[in-house]
Amino acid sequence: MPPSPLHLLSADTYLAMIRGSEGSGMYRHNFALQDGKREDLVRSGQRSCAFYVTHILLFFQLIREPHLRVAGTVRDLLACGWEPTTTPKIGDIVVWEEQVFSGSWEGVTFTNEPHPHIGFYLSPEEAISNVPSAGGPARHHLTFGTTADSNPKTSIQAFYTHPTFFAECTER
Repeated sequence: MPPSPLHLLSADTYLAMIRGSEGSGMYRHNFALQDGKREDLVRSGQRSCAFYVTHILLFFQLIREPHLRVAGTVRDLLACGWEPTTTPKIGDIVVWEEQVFSGSWEGVTFTNEPHPHIGFYLSPEEAISNVPSAGGPARHHLTFGTTADSNPKTSIQAFYTHPTFFAECTER
């Protein structure tokens, strides 16, 4: 009897890749020549959130190209069939309001100007995104925690889901 055909579970692999990205330093640099000078466009991981998210999305052909900014990422998501949702599930995209990251990593102190942030939704309490002070992707509270009066520390602007990619996912 011949073996049964292989059927790849792309959405399950996507979720495994997101989980496995935690702690990776591979999204900390993106170099370019600017005015003849080598520049790190993501500032040693300080501005790597869109770079991180879009490289995973691009691997699964869920967007057209990698991005360095959240606005361009969202435009590409929408152009590639992603839809806003109010009921996110694991693997969906989450976009937070503008925020400032500050801290230090490997002896380098940094403070960014305010900018929106993007990552992956894991559960009602958890997400994973590039966290500069962690040196790369890290799990964290969905709203980066709560204030003393139980309000979210960071508001969520939107969630995005892909209507067909997750159809065969065994984890959703």
